[in-house]
Amino acid sequence: MFVCQPAARPYPGTKRRNRPITAYLRELTELLTQTGTRDARRVQTGVNICAWQLRQFAARQYETYYPFLHEYDPVLANRLEDRHLKFASALDRLECAAHSETLGQARSCVPAPTVAQLWRRFNRDYRAHLNEQAATLLPVLSRYEIAPVAGTPATINSIL
Repeated sequence: MFVCQPAARPYPGTKRRNRPITAYLRELTELLTQTGTRDARRVQTGVNICAWQLRQFAARQYETYYPFLHEYDPVLANRLEDRHLKFASALDRLECAAHSETLGQARSCVPAPTVAQLWRRFNRDYRAHLNEQAATLLPVLSRYEIAPVAGTPATINSIL
């Protein structure tokens, strides 16, 4: 499960509807495409909002799915939990990069990946993870009449 950090909370007035999580992925991708590195504060805000939404989504999944999954298929539960830990680490790195760019600070003398590069990698891997969940986890949950949590994409096509 992603750990929710206070610094990653969205700013007041941010829409908090139960939209598919992929909507937030798309919005950040569009923001990074539009602004590039010209508006570091706007990019940092976008990263923080998306990260907060992803962490909330992961927390809802954990609370709803994992008690059942640990009994039904512990191997699948552990694999998904391991992936969530990797995504949490990637989100931390993304937020750190966005913050550093806002401050205009280099994190080290070694060239580091940009927010856009980190985001492309994260977005690709996270969408693949959602696709895997749609193919493996959601059918099992449906069979046991466990409803998907708010924010779960309705179809696989909306994930890609």
